[in-house]
Amino acid sequence: MASSYPSQWRSPKVLSGLLCAGLLVLYFIGKGGSPSGAVSIEASSSAMKAAHGASAFGSDQTLKLDAAIAREVRSQLISEVKHLQDNINNGGKIWPPVANLPESQRKRILITGGAGFVGSNLCDRLMMEGHEVIVLDNMFTGRKKNVQHWIGHPHFQMIIGDVVNPLYMEVDQIYHLACPASPPHYQYNPIKTIKTSTEGTLNMLGLAKRVKARMLLTSTSEIYGDPEVHPQPETYWGHVNAIGPRACYDEGKRVAETMMYAYKKQEGVDVRVARIFNTFGPRMHPNDGRVVSNFIILAQEGVDVR
Repeated sequence: MASSYPSQWRSPKVLSGLLCAGLLVLYFIGKGGSPSGAVSIEASSSAMKAAHGASAFGSDQTLKLDAAIAREVRSQLISEVKHLQDNINNGGKIWPPVANLPESQRKRILITGGAGFVGSNLCDRLMMEGHEVIVLDNMFTGRKKNVQHWIGHPHFQMIIGDVVNPLYMEVDQIYHLACPASPPHYQYNPIKTIKTSTEGTLNMLGLAKRVKARMLLTSTSEIYGDPEVHPQPETYWGHVNAIGPRACYDEGKRVAETMMYAYKKQEGVDVRVARIFNTFGPRMHPNDGRVVSNFIILAQEGVDVR
């Protein structure tokens, strides 16, 4: 079961108390009876039926349903108590395991758009490698649930904010993923999409220059526009439309790449650009609007996708 307990619950003593409480509840609803005159769900139902008649409390089918519900509650409590016990055995922590890097090797890494589909998976990878991760996301397409399993971890920090605003912090690396990537999302507010790719990238490059951080920009296959060459090599300049419906995203990313290499040549900033094509995996929104998710939805609906 997913865990999102308050920070004050995370000490082994508190978890031990919760474990005992869970065991006590299990004892109350178990088949073997209960202390202090309390009765199990099955025994209580039988006594009430005998005292008031079967007609007042439903048929045997209702009693069977009650018993089934009791078993389900008992099963869930057992699972939760087991989870709490595992946490106690793990020093009271409720986060996924992470590597213990020495201070000299641990990096402080900023991920813009880190609560999104790709960003949250990258966050998992870097956290489990033992680095400190700061996620910046305005939650337009990102979701808190994508990173909630790290909230409260001493190496994790989440900031609700926007890359179009200047950011001041000390970091070693920047992964600049912020920008809606699916057509329904980036076409919803074209001006905002352009500002995210231009002003947002400019702000991150300014930060990278100031703190001497390496910066990676996630670009896109859309910079090739409507390509006439397949597959597209990096030497291909594309076949683009600067005023088409996708231009807010395509041209924004093209400008972002231009700014990355301008900062590299003029200011010596250490930059990387990754042109991501169609991507799918855990935490992807089913109505993302891109090729793979569309194929999956059509297949589930029984539509012939050949």
